[in-house]
Amino acid sequence: MSCRVSSKLRGLRQTGRNVLNNGEHGTGAVVVGALAGALLGGAIGHFEYDKEKSREQTAKNYNYKESQGTVLTIENLKATPVTVRPGETVDLKLTYALLHDSPDTKIPVTEIREITYKGELVGRPEVKVEHTDGTYTTTVPLRLPPEAQKGTYKVKAMVESQYAKDAREITFTVH
Repeated sequence: MSCRVSSKLRGLRQTGRNVLNNGEHGTGAVVVGALAGALLGGAIGHFEYDKEKSREQTAKNYNYKESQGTVLTIENLKATPVTVRPGETVDLKLTYALLHDSPDTKIPVTEIREITYKGELVGRPEVKVEHTDGTYTTTVPLRLPPEAQKGTYKVKAMVESQYAKDAREITFTVH
């Protein structure tokens, strides 16, 4: 897996490197993004991924035929825990399926998690990865600042390749 990161916002930047374990799990990839407004002073942790299903399992789940081209579909998005206190960490976990008409080809995928509070963009962690076909679960930990504003935060997750894209939204609450 290759990992490149970028940020559309200025602010917090962390550096690291990608570590692979038998090609099925990755940690240490850096997520770059900025936190502002209600989340200023928080931190974005290191990206992790797990390959949950092989190409064959994923293709079977979607009744995939190579004539369909690229399929990039978010299967699940969740914040864990869904209710947190200022200073705690919420994991933004995303599961998506990737299928392409050329098996074993690494496809560049951009994962973006836009975080808004009362309609204002307060964070936009982004990571660029290259994956072969399969189903992946990725996690971006978000450590809230001790002064995080209480209320409901919306997370819009997007996965994009040059061939396809998908998006889904969830919320988490700071008490």
